[in-house]
Amino acid sequence: MARFIHMSDTHDETASKLHAVVQFAKEHSIDRIVHTGDLVEAKNVAAEIKQNLQHLPKPDQGLVAKLQNKTATEEEQKKYTHLATAYQQALLAPFAKRYQTIDDIIKKNKMKFDAVLGNHDSVIAYDVMKTARFAENGDIQIGDIVMKGVWNSHEFPTAYKSLEDFLSSYLTPYALGQDAGDNKELQKAHEEYVQQLKGGKKPDLILMHKELDDPDNGEKGIGTAAKKYLAENKGVPVLCGHFHDARIANYKDHPFIRPGSHMFCVIDMDEKTKKINWIDVYQFIEKGKVQKFKAYESERKVSMYTPDQDQYQERLAA
Repeated sequence: MARFIHMSDTHDETASKLHAVVQFAKEHSIDRIVHTGDLVEAKNVAAEIKQNLQHLPKPDQGLVAKLQNKTATEEEQKKYTHLATAYQQALLAPFAKRYQTIDDIIKKNKMKFDAVLGNHDSVIAYDVMKTARFAENGDIQIGDIVMKGVWNSHEFPTAYKSLEDFLSSYLTPYALGQDAGDNKELQKAHEEYVQQLKGGKKPDLILMHKELDDPDNGEKGIGTAAKKYLAENKGVPVLCGHFHDARIANYKDHPFIRPGSHMFCVIDMDEKTKKINWIDVYQFIEKGKVQKFKAYESERKVSMYTPDQDQYQERLAA
C-alpha cells in the first residue's frame, strides 16, 4: 500500500501549514507529501518585487532592442549585462526566499515532497527546492505507482531564461504564465509537451494544478492538449488544485481530488491494483492544528460525488 498526503494552494501559508502537516505525518507514519501547486502568493511576491525595482534604473528599451537585433556594441552589452543581473536578483529573490523556507522544512523533517507548479509559482523553484521532485519534469514513482505531472496550457509557464526576457517583459509573477488559448506558439509548445508524456509508463496518478473546466467557478480549466491526454488515460485519478474549495468527484471518466486551500487529504492507494482504497480529509482549524473533516470508504471507488448531484459538484467547504 502507498499512503501519502495531498495538499494544494497554500500560497504564503505554505510554511505554517507544512509544519502542521509534517507533525501530522510523523504521528501517522506517513513520509510523503504531494502538493499540486501555488506554493507562494504572487500578490505578496509582486509587492516585494515592486519595492526591489524602485532602487534600480529603468531599462533602456532602445538598448534591449539592439541586443535582440544583435546590433549592440561590446560596451553596450556589458552595461546591459550588469543591469540585467541586478534585475534578475530583484525579480527572483522574493520567490527564492519562500521556496528555500519550504525546502528547509522538508529537508529538516526528512519528508518526501512531490509537486507540480501553479499559476502563482515561478520556475526558479526547480533550482531552489533541491529536496523536492516536480512531476512535470519527469515521472515520479511511489513504489509501483507512476505519477505524471501535466502543465496546464491555460497557464503554460515560460521560463524567461534569457536576460533579454527579463528586461523586455518587465517580468511579474503572473507573467510567468501566459494564456495558451491566445498564443499559437504556446499552444504548439504545450501540444509537443503533452506528446512527450505519452512516452514511458502509463500513469497511475496524474498531477496538475488546474482541472477540467469548472462552470461552477466560471473559469476555464486545462487546455485541449491536456484534455486529450486525460481522455487517453480514462479512469486515472487526477490530483489537482487552483480553486480554493475542496472537491472530490468523478467527472469525465476521472476521479478528481482537490483538497482546496484550507484542507488536506490522506490518500491510501493499492500498489497492485492501482486503485484508491480510501481518502480522509482533514481541516486546518488553527495555527499548527488540524481536525478530521470527512472519510471516504473504498467501495465507492472514489465516486464520492458525481457532477449531476447538487449542480455539478458538492462542496466540502466554502
